[in-house]
Amino acid sequence: DLFKLPAPKAAPKKAGFDIEFVNPFLEATISVVKAFGKTEAKRENLYLRAPNQPSGDISGVMPIDSPTYKGSFSVAFDEACFCALATNLLNMPVSKITPENQDVAGEICNQILGLAKKSLNALGHEIKQALPKITVGKGHGVSHGVNGPCVAIKFSTSAGQFQIEAILVPVA
Repeated sequence: DLFKLPAPKAAPKKAGFDIEFVNPFLEATISVVKAFGKTEAKRENLYLRAPNQPSGDISGVMPIDSPTYKGSFSVAFDEACFCALATNLLNMPVSKITPENQDVAGEICNQILGLAKKSLNALGHEIKQALPKITVGKGHGVSHGVNGPCVAIKFSTSAGQFQIEAILVPVA
């Protein structure tokens, strides 16, 4: 698999960005979207997102706080993809992003981070629990509140696209 990286055998070194930290997020994303959104997600491309590049129309963002890394994780959806996933998750039609359904983005973000956290904590990262923040706006760029390279992975579904992003800064 082109985007699957080897799993780390121990907590990463503290120098530089460790892309292997992202693997549990990839696996968790596919699992959560399939289980909760009842939708198959296909990984498209991995890239470094510039601060001015758009992320999506609605996003859930969560801080990552551990003894090895400080950072941020997000999942951002095109409106069509979000509506399809929200429809499946809520078992009711969702045709646009509204204040009543925005929490779905936060819940999906929370589920992905929770699942990834299990794998990462088993490797010694000890990620602390956090609450998601929701951002809404057509073609907005996620503000992570952390300086560092932003690794983004695009996914496609039958209903549209979404992407996950992570900024991880090793703790000195």
